[in-house]
Amino acid sequence: MRMDFEGEGEGEPEDEYVYDEPDHVRFVEDMTAAGLRTRHYRGRWYWEGPAVVVEDLQDALGATKVRCQWDNLARDWIVYPKAYGTARRIGDEDESEELT
Repeated sequence: MRMDFEGEGEGEPEDEYVYDEPDHVRFVEDMTAAGLRTRHYRGRWYWEGPAVVVEDLQDALGATKVRCQWDNLARDWIVYPKAYGTARRIGDEDESEELT
């Protein structure tokens, strides 16, 4: 699944990521259907993948059956799937292809 990264401010670069983990793909689909803005997130414990920032935690948790975890960001919450997976930024060379 391809997903555009949406920067926080005007003029920030927009990177595009590919997700292979089924829970990541489903999470993006569910959040998009619920009208929530999905972004790429690098979280704690080396977690990387799609996430949403919401004021009400239930806005995200109620929109998907994917098992999620969340962190408090002062007044907001960042919600993301529990599953670890791989994410690759479009345009980056795969290092494994360079090794011969």
